Amino acid sequence: MNKRNQLLKLEHENDILKIKTMQDNLFKSDCRNKDMSARISELFHTRFNLIDALAATYFECKR
Repeated sequence: MNKRNQLLKLEHENDILKIKTMQDNLFKSDCRNKDMSARISELFHTRFNLIDALAATYFECKR
């Protein structure tokens, strides 16, 4: 194999490694985003229930 072909092969292997690294990073980022979304939904749900219970208590006391 001549030097040009060796260089092209090496560049190709480096490109494949970069692509795999980017895919791994994207997958990890997607997992973190899904986890964060689930946590935000849970937080919203618990806070809404708390506010709902406080409002119900308030209106019960005003009767």
